Amino acid sequence: MRKIALLALCLLSLSACNSSPVVPPIVETPTLFTSDFAEVCNATPLPEAAAYTEEAGIHPVILFDRMQQEPYLERSFALAENWQVDWQEAEKYQLVSCVSFTPKEKSGTCDFDVEGETYTLDLYPATYTVDLYAAQSGAKLASTSLDLPAAECPSMHYFTEKTEAYYPDYIPALSTFLTPYVQK
Repeated sequence: MRKIALLALCLLSLSACNSSPVVPPIVETPTLFTSDFAEVCNATPLPEAAAYTEEAGIHPVILFDRMQQEPYLERSFALAENWQVDWQEAEKYQLVSCVSFTPKEKSGTCDFDVEGETYTLDLYPATYTVDLYAAQSGAKLASTSLDLPAAECPSMHYFTEKTEAYYPDYIPALSTFLTPYVQK
């Protein structure tokens, strides 16, 4: 009996306002997510992505890197902001840059005194292999190797362990390599 009274009260309140029930707006979910583009690093086409064209303008690129045999991780935040698109519009990416890395022998160390304890950065040169793909077709457009010397000791570093490996930043060299493809 109580359920019937509650139902009647709900119906009465709807009819008293002389309005129809409120329907929540339909929210479109993106057709592609940035993580979907990682498969392009295996030359797998992504037909839902924007086509790469030779037209003048910016051709958005998404960056994935794989350090020490881990799966590819998205690192587009490191690239120029105007080379990126909002994650909700990932289908606008035209290019996928995939970076793998090969460390070389340690070339030096940096010691930091943190509250009386010594923390060490081991400095390594590295070779970064870059493959650039057209997202929609999965076609490889270009490749290069960035052979970078070990970085100098940074003025500061946030440690998570007492001894850590430190590799050269490849973003400046990568940006130089990508510019003719991304900015036409």
